[in-house]
Amino acid sequence: MRKLKMNRMIVLIAIGIIAGLIPLIMIGCDLVGVTIEKRIEDFLDDLNNIRGNAYTNFHPTDTSYYVLGTIKPAGFWDTDFPVGVTQYTLGSINDSDPLNVLVTINGPTGFGRGGTGTDDFTLKMTEDGSDWLIEELWYSGGSVIVQ
Repeated sequence: MRKLKMNRMIVLIAIGIIAGLIPLIMIGCDLVGVTIEKRIEDFLDDLNNIRGNAYTNFHPTDTSYYVLGTIKPAGFWDTDFPVGVTQYTLGSINDSDPLNVLVTINGPTGFGRGGTGTDDFTLKMTEDGSDWLIEELWYSGGSVIVQ
């Protein structure tokens, strides 16, 4: 009888521990995938830190993904996003239409078409499973950066 009570107690403790761990594990999971805003933030983070990884924010089959990662020169991003002391940040975003996401990006002095440190871009996003990836990146109303 005493042994049966002890076994039940062990089972109840184990169930309690598992029940307590499930929410903690779920918090660490990205259940909704990568949102459009998060994808753009990741792209800017790569421009700020490891520019060689910036291409990973683009869809692997809908863009020249592998070209961006392997053939383009190391300074590819430097043409449109010059390296500076100030980090690139997301100024504003209108992602109501994934095929026409309007983004304002803040950057170092001299960045942008007017050298003001801010410029507007248009991104075409595509959904891949639960993740959004960049398919195209343009200066708003202007020239293409990645297509």
